[in-house]
Amino acid sequence: MGIKRLIVLIPILFLVLIPITKADSDITGDNSSAINRVRKIAFVSKRNGNFEIYTINEDGTGLKRLTSNKNDDIKPQWSPDGKRIMYLSKKGKEFAIRVMNNDGSGQVEVARNCASDYPPSWSPDGAKILFVAKSKNKNIICTVDADGSNLTRLSENDTEGSYPSWSPDGRKILYLEKYRKEDYLYLMNPDGTKRLKTTREGGTYKAPAWSPDGSKIAYLSTKRTLLGTYNQLIVMNQDGSNIIELANASKKVEDIDYNDNLNWSPDGAMIAFTKVAEVEGKVSEKGSVMFTYTYGAYLVAVDGNDYDRLLAKTGTQPILPDWSPDGRKVAIVANSKLIIYDLKTRLEDEIRTNVAIPLTPARWSPNGDKLLFAGKNHSFQKAGLYLVTLDGKVIKLSEANDYDPVWAPK
Repeated sequence: MGIKRLIVLIPILFLVLIPITKADSDITGDNSSAINRVRKIAFVSKRNGNFEIYTINEDGTGLKRLTSNKNDDIKPQWSPDGKRIMYLSKKGKEFAIRVMNNDGSGQVEVARNCASDYPPSWSPDGAKILFVAKSKNKNIICTVDADGSNLTRLSENDTEGSYPSWSPDGRKILYLEKYRKEDYLYLMNPDGTKRLKTTREGGTYKAPAWSPDGSKIAYLSTKRTLLGTYNQLIVMNQDGSNIIELANASKKVEDIDYNDNLNWSPDGAMIAFTKVAEVEGKVSEKGSVMFTYTYGAYLVAVDGNDYDRLLAKTGTQPILPDWSPDGRKVAIVANSKLIIYDLKTRLEDEIRTNVAIPLTPARWSPNGDKLLFAGKNHSFQKAGLYLVTLDGKVIKLSEANDYDPVWAPK
């Protein structure tokens, strides 16, 4: 796959983690000169009993709790302009969408009875929120203005909707519609008009995603053949033409759903995706077969003229690779290391993180100079946030039951 370069952190005695500025009793360390420009990070923390939304500067300063209630507040998302944060608030078994200013002020509930399996998303202009709601045990697609007004149901009465997403220009909505146990991919205007079915046949589909320029759509399709059942990565034009079967994803061994997923490169030329790389079966003392799965991170060219390439094995969890903003590199966190693959030079850097259990993908900063992820070393350790610089420094931002870090936009 290319030449491997291992970045060795020296001196050896200090190879573990470089701590940084103390923000409160949960964050320890000294100031790091590796960080010059300070950006904000939103994250979820359980440090005070239940899940709440916090922000912190990338240098470890400015820790601030934004929400404070008896609900579990999770899945923060910055608005496109960075001035507001949307999140899910769980009370009992119900989820609501809430929006607040980036300093925690102006908190408002904009929608209730949301389906947590499909996180809500901001429109590109930040004016509306697209989400899946629960109604009479059905998933329906809705939009609402960011201030909670103009709640609009988009799904038709006899169907269910899932995986909704805005086109990059905000002029179309892509979604899956289930009708009589079959999935179909559809496009529609943001007001629900001009519906267009883009898949000719029904099937079992998941994870549809727009290309960065909005001209193509990628998705996973479950295929059943004489050789078995497997997921297949497919790309087509926005209108459903020019269908290309790019690669096979996970093959079913047991009756379970694999968490395969995909991520377009910024230029739309390649797709990074996850699938099961290895399956190992062992017979127990009672004679039953137990399977263990090892996931992998892969790359494939969208034109269909190349085989998919295994970048790294990520262990028992699928960890989706993340593209650098310029599209030249892709990063995967796995097995106590961060792997950065350069597509132009075909060089692969391995940075030892000493974080054995990654809980999120490694996410590039907006200007591509750092990566951020959540993880821990063993199941009994509190989860923390880790920052990695491209020269190999691993900086522990926190370790106080902290999860799901998200960079503020530029």
